[in-house]
Amino acid sequence: MREQIYESKKDKERQRDAMMRICMVLDHLVFKPNERKNNKYPKCDFVLARKDNGLIVANAEVKGCKYNFGRYDSVPLALRKVKSMQDQQLYGNAKSLIVFAYNDKIAYIWLDNLEGKCEWFERNDKRPNNVFDRELVITIPLTQLEILNEK
Repeated sequence: MREQIYESKKDKERQRDAMMRICMVLDHLVFKPNERKNNKYPKCDFVLARKDNGLIVANAEVKGCKYNFGRYDSVPLALRKVKSMQDQQLYGNAKSLIVFAYNDKIAYIWLDNLEGKCEWFERNDKRPNNVFDRELVITIPLTQLEILNEK
């Protein structure tokens, strides 16, 4: 069964806005979206490059959390996504950044700093024919995340 992509135009805008906020804090970097090539989706949403020379220094994945920060004491991140980001970091000579776009805050963590617990996760609102609505995730305590100021 193929993975279905559920990102709407609004989701894409939310991701772009989150990356703009990240680059306001990491002001020596700029971001560029990864586009689909040969009808294949990229392994991460964005790349981060140095402003001065364009050298790519990081891959970034933005996860949309359609609720307010603090509603739960941790945030799930798919183990398959962690593995993908780890591979990119190991074999691509660029760090990996994971960004969480909450309704009211933006939070992030570098893959090197990731600590959490692996557990089984199931979405409450299962989507038709989606194999990833039930999967292994890393639950990351909110205390591990770097939090940007209010939106």
